Amino acid sequence: MDLDQVSALQQDIVRSMVDDAPARWDRLEFEMTLVGGYASFAPYAVTGDVREIYGGTYAAGMAGLGLKDAMFEPGRGSWLSFTCAVSPSHSFDFAFNYDEPVSFGIEGGPADETWERELTDHPRSWALIPDWCYVKRTFSEVEWDRRRAKMARTRARIRARQSRSDAIRTRLGLPLR
Repeated sequence: MDLDQVSALQQDIVRSMVDDAPARWDRLEFEMTLVGGYASFAPYAVTGDVREIYGGTYAAGMAGLGLKDAMFEPGRGSWLSFTCAVSPSHSFDFAFNYDEPVSFGIEGGPADETWERELTDHPRSWALIPDWCYVKRTFSEVEWDRRRAKMARTRARIRARQSRSDAIRTRLGLPLR
């Protein structure tokens, strides 16, 4: 984990939250879920007892995508969701969820393959995969190790192909997809 990168990304999230916030607020909150390519985020302004979603914070969402990879630790994986709270003095606090079920905002949650992608891209030791997780409920440790290794090879080939394509498009002055 690159702590300087983590700190910079957290500051980017807070800056976006404050810059895009309504004029009056007592606390700002930002919630993000990011699992296997599925992402959702929402900013909230809290004034008194009222908590309302507000627009903007695109930059916070983009910084959150980077934060997931920056916080990855081999064998431990990365967070599944986080909440950031900001006070009017701009002090802030992040709370990261590595182990609890996450809300996806869609009935039934994402496809099972989403969890396979998550634990392939951000692998965890078997002991750190939560018991409620699709992967742990479906595969034995040996089966998962084999499946994850195969998926990792496939995903590496796809990323390499995309990287070559991006390099060619850049050389030709074409926009990236």
